[in-house]
Amino acid sequence: MGPWIVLLSAVILFAVWLALKLRRFTRVLSDDHLVEIAERFESVRSFAYRLAEEPMDAGAVDPNDPRVAVTRDGVVVAYTIRRDGRRYVHHFSVSVAGAYTPPSVGGSLVVYLDSLLGRDPGQVEFGVSNGAVYHGEFTVGADEEPDGRPEPLALPRDVQAARRYCASVWRHTPYRRMRFPAKST
Repeated sequence: MGPWIVLLSAVILFAVWLALKLRRFTRVLSDDHLVEIAERFESVRSFAYRLAEEPMDAGAVDPNDPRVAVTRDGVVVAYTIRRDGRRYVHHFSVSVAGAYTPPSVGGSLVVYLDSLLGRDPGQVEFGVSNGAVYHGEFTVGADEEPDGRPEPLALPRDVQAARRYCASVWRHTPYRRMRFPAKST
């Protein structure tokens, strides 16, 4: 009878652990949290425009950098802009702080950030790096880049519809493997 008790205990512990993980990711994708993510994303994007000429080291992200924000449920969002000749490269990323970011969460959130920008997913290169950090990147010409002031984000009127859209799009979006140190955001 002893092995059965050990096995039953292990199954119960696993079920509790799984329930806690699912609860966390349900909160991460909740309506009010998606609104908070949009607000934080708008803030870091605004700072990225002001700091476009200051590079961010992907291997040593400074948590005090205003181009990085963490939500109350531990989602890290970042936005940078760098000049590449006569073009500007916009890079945004999302992950869950201190935890593995499942593809259903990271993929949905990076597509959500892209939808806030009002860009077609086909215009953005998506990727995933070490530590399951999800990235989006697009390039615009100098003539397309506003002078230090970003266009307002396309905040969703219906967050549930936005969540359904992102959940459906991420599955069909190709992600390339990006090589960054594990701490990149």
